[in-house]
This record gives sequence, C-alpha cells and structure tokens, in this order.
Amino acid sequence: MTYNAQHKIACLPTVGVRGPATAGVRGPTTAGVRGQRPRPFGSNAAAFSLIEVLIATSILLVIVVLVSMVFQQQSGAFQAGTDRVKGQSAIRNLVAVLSRDLSMAVDAQDYGVSGCNNFSGNGLTFLATTGSGEDSPLQKISYSVSGGKVTRTVQDASLKKDGWSFSGGGSGDVVPSGSGLESVTFSAFDAKGDSVGSGKFPAQVRIKATSKGSGSAAAISGRSLGPDMQADTADDIYVGGK
Repeated sequence: MTYNAQHKIACLPTVGVRGPATAGVRGPTTAGVRGQRPRPFGSNAAAFSLIEVLIATSILLVIVVLVSMVFQQQSGAFQAGTDRVKGQSAIRNLVAVLSRDLSMAVDAQDYGVSGCNNFSGNGLTFLATTGSGEDSPLQKISYSVSGGKVTRTVQDASLKKDGWSFSGGGSGDVVPSGSGLESVTFSAFDAKGDSVGSGKFPAQVRIKATSKGSGSAAAISGRSLGPDMQADTADDIYVGGK
C-alpha cells in the first residue's frame, strides 16, 4: 500500500503548472520591447530648415551693422573732440601772447606816429614798450590773419630827425596753419563798452575765433541672399539700404 501511494504522488500530472520564474515574465528581448531604429544619414529630423538659416543670418547681419554704426559714430565723436581741443589750444596760445603785448601798448598819437592805432578787423598794429634799445624801448607790433593762421611781426623803433622809423625785428606764426582755427577777427572798445574806430587807442580788445571740426561719415549696409541663393535678385534681404 505504501508503494502505491508514493507512486501516485510521483506521477501527479504537471499540465497547467507554470514555474515561478517564467509565469507572466517576459525578458528584455521578448515581443513588446522595440529597440530604437538608427536614423538614416541626411534625415532632416534634427537639421535646420532654409528659413531658419535665413532668419539667423539676417539677425546676425543686423547685429554686425549696428555694432559697425556705433563704432563709426564713436570714431567721429572722438575726431570732433580732438579738433575742438586743438582749436581751443590755439586760441589760448593767441590770447596769452596778445595779452602780454597789449599790456604794454601805448597810444601812438602820444609819440606822433600815425597808422599804428589799428585794433579791429583782421589785423592789429600798435606801439608797445617791449623794446630793449637804449635810445627807445618802443616796438611796432603787428598781427596779421590769413584764414586760421596768425602771424606776429615785430619792428624796432628808432627816432630820427624826420620822425620815427621802424626796422629789424622778425616775424613768426603765433597760430600756425592747420591749428583748427577757421577765422580770427579783432574788435576794439572804449571803457564804456562802445566800439572804437581805427586811429583811436582802445580800453579793451576782443578776439573772436572760429574753430571748425571735420569728420567723415560712412553708410554701412549688408545683404543676405534669399531662398534662391542668388545675388541681386528680388528675394535678397538688405540691412541698412542698398
């Protein structure tokens, strides 16, 4: 009896019994898991379209043009500032030299000299006690203006039997050409501020100088080819004008 019972247990049917390791479990390579397919070469799934390239090129072109325009404006402003400083330096030099001479100017009528009290217009002519001669310290000083150049001429005065004579001395540019001055004019006034004509000794002399700065301007533009990739066609994109 014992033998038969063991034999029945050993011969139990296994139909419909699944092992614990395989029931409902699918391996990573079984059906239902799909691997990623490699994208073929030349696919446009991750590339830029022609419209995107054109838009990016146009934006870059605008940025380059704007930066160039800012640089050009800054360069022009720097040049204008340099010309202005140059002109002001020339005016200061003229005022310094002229102030020294005018501080020692004397009325030519007191010495019987005619044609030396000229303090207006485009030139000055006057007598000053700046000479170093033993007989007379007088000198005849003239300032002549030609455009933006101012030349100072000095002549020593000597008293002769027939009157004063002027000779010797020398000349030099107080304000040379290319100094940034366009014009220089003089005007004379009395102590009340009224204008003084030629031949009279003034109480003050005013200087009017004009400084002119020059600069250059450039038109900056750029172009991007259109979808047809051909130059000088209707679909070209221009920045800053043609």
